[in-house]
Amino acid sequence: MRSESVSKKTLDLNKVRSIIFDDIDVLLEDFGLEYEQVADNIFMRCPIHEGSDNPQGVSISLTKNAWRCWTRGCHDEFGTDIFSFVRGVLYSKDEPYQFSDALRHVCKLYNVNNATRQAEEKQKPKQ
Repeated sequence: MRSESVSKKTLDLNKVRSIIFDDIDVLLEDFGLEYEQVADNIFMRCPIHEGSDNPQGVSISLTKNAWRCWTRGCHDEFGTDIFSFVRGVLYSKDEPYQFSDALRHVCKLYNVNNATRQAEEKQKPKQ
């Protein structure tokens, strides 16, 4: 009997998240969002719900790597991580976006190809 292991590359979401937060301006400018940074927080009108007029309706914490909609609670529907923010901004009723769509968008935007980790996947022994 012989056991072999196969190396499989998988995307490390923590590395991708770090890449985004290291240069979050790229993401916000890609969406055409106007924002203000105060200390470790970014504030803007909520780009997810219609009719947002509060310039501090959304905050993104650069230390917590999380976001929140203070006016309509959009984060309750989409989640508070940055991938959920991207999904919420991309979302439309005609074409709902999934996590994989948001991940694909940021990976393309940031040209992510080095945020992988090696995962060992063991195969069943050959008989």
